[in-house]
Amino acid sequence: MVAMEWGVLSFYCLILFLFVLHLFKIFNKMKSKVKESTSNIELIEAVEFVKDVFGDMQEQAAMSSTLLNLNIQDSFSKMINDSISNPLRTSFSALKSIESLILEQLNSYVVGFLVSHKDIINNAFQFKNNGGLIHYTITLKNDSLLIKEPILNFLSQYERSAYASRFPIVIQDIPSELADDLSHEIKLGKLELVF
Repeated sequence: MVAMEWGVLSFYCLILFLFVLHLFKIFNKMKSKVKESTSNIELIEAVEFVKDVFGDMQEQAAMSSTLLNLNIQDSFSKMINDSISNPLRTSFSALKSIESLILEQLNSYVVGFLVSHKDIINNAFQFKNNGGLIHYTITLKNDSLLIKEPILNFLSQYERSAYASRFPIVIQDIPSELADDLSHEIKLGKLELVF
């Protein structure tokens, strides 16, 4: 009975993951659009998604039920069976996927910040495959404390957020002369030029 409860819980986590995944997609799509007003467009799209997902799931569940009555297992019933039979793996997979989406959003947030400060930043490079660490190296147009202030404020504000302990952000400034030395790291795929 406990395994069944874990399986059902795992299945609900999977449903929640699908919902969160689509919310991130909506967020990315809405972020790229110019907002003409402060209407409820995002909320309407999220509500429509929930309606669509559960409508699709209802159709898939009905089809799976019909096929199972004929002793045929489709991908939907296999997914449910897997989540019931191995709830721990399903939960970890959902968690890993959600963390990956959060990292993607945080990286997008950092890149947006860096791009908005191109007036003080010459180049920005992102380190790849750092686990949960979001790591950027930048070269400044002028190396002074006054120039660094917006970056330090950004990092300080982030450090007070709920995400900081799980997803640390590092923005390291290096002298412009060292930026040329990073081309080897770019070729190896360890580093990517943001701008």
